[in-house]
Amino acid sequence: MLADDHPSIIGGLVAALDAFGIDIVGSVTEADAVYAEYEKHLPDVLVLDVQFNAIDTGLQIARLLLEKHPKAKIIFYSQYSQPELIRAAYRLGGSGFVTKNTRISSLADAIAHVATKGMFMGPEVSEIMAKLAIEGEQAPETLLAERELKVFGHMAAGLTNTEIAALMDLSPKTISNISQSVKDKLGIHRQADLTRLAIKHHIISA
Repeated sequence: MLADDHPSIIGGLVAALDAFGIDIVGSVTEADAVYAEYEKHLPDVLVLDVQFNAIDTGLQIARLLLEKHPKAKIIFYSQYSQPELIRAAYRLGGSGFVTKNTRISSLADAIAHVATKGMFMGPEVSEIMAKLAIEGEQAPETLLAERELKVFGHMAAGLTNTEIAALMDLSPKTISNISQSVKDKLGIHRQADLTRLAIKHHIISA
């Protein structure tokens, strides 16, 4: 099953993967349709875009899906390749991570491997993860978009979503989605760790 908010990508993948003998049982371009479509087909593998749209992320969608289907096999498909994002995807329970700039054969290999053998980590992702292990965490400025970085600063300072929403003139729901995206991209979910990271990189003062 394919889930991506770009219909053109869905169409291209359906045609390309068919050449590798991979059957596409379903596809969705709306975040709120992923769960229902998954329940309908119960696919062997779900290929899920990481940045599904401006608000919802594939990590958020996957988290909800894995709560109900802990054995679901999810390959994250992404134009982004930040090490912390990849690490967060695997920590969440993802079975694979493939970047969109790789050959379609790499995605086909990942799907076949995950369907029959379990977790997949291709050469590109393995190299990125090895580099992360050697160099340590990346600066939030390299991982987050401008608005996400602002929200991160407020989160690290201990503000609630409601308080951040008032400061930024956004809805609490929007802030909630952004804050979850920040946590997923950074691979950090504890308040103390968020604060520590922000102080370390001089985003807030100690």
